[in-house]
Amino acid sequence: MTHHLIYQGPLPRMNKRDSAKWVRWTRPKALKQFGVLPPGLQATRHAYVTVTRVMGPRERPLDSVENFRFACKGLTDALKRPPWGGGYIVDDADRWATFSFMQDETRRDQGPRVEIDIRYGHPPTTEVVGLMGAGLPPDEGER
Repeated sequence: MTHHLIYQGPLPRMNKRDSAKWVRWTRPKALKQFGVLPPGLQATRHAYVTVTRVMGPRERPLDSVENFRFACKGLTDALKRPPWGGGYIVDDADRWATFSFMQDETRRDQGPRVEIDIRYGHPPTTEVVGLMGAGLPPDEGER
């Protein structure tokens, strides 16, 4: 099972003074956009989560993965099981979720937004393992 979620809007600008305020503000807004899964469909095993920031026309890339991860804290909290989130992941601890963060500057006309892809069980593959049909006997017409 996979989920593809979209958070419409920019990520908050993070600084130490306002960090708790932004997390409190972002989580309910994200939860409203994502919705809550019914109890029978909520996550019960490890999830592989890819978070992609699609930058808007006037946004700059964040300078480090740590800043990006911290800016997404309200969004990742909205993915957790209720009462904190919508039940898409059990928890954001390493035991229950593996996160990868990316920034996309090529689709600025679609931004600002954050796309979240969630897969359960096996880690997503990012490389092609052989060609289609490799190892199969050739068709009669190919001999």
